[in-house]
Amino acid sequence: MVTGGSSGIGAAIVKTLADAGTNVILHYGHKQQAATAIAEKIGQDKCYLLQANLAEKNAAVKL
Repeated sequence: MVTGGSSGIGAAIVKTLADAGTNVILHYGHKQQAATAIAEKIGQDKCYLLQANLAEKNAAVKL
């Protein structure tokens, strides 16, 4: 699972893991469009999206 995987370093890590053949859980907070675009590019069978706002107290429970 890569937290913050919809942009920046997190997105680069997601892409690198997927290129290596790993299935990835991509966590995003607010950037659903960006996360979906990455998942579609990688293949939704290899990239599972998970949304949670980690600034919220109980968000970790959701993860």
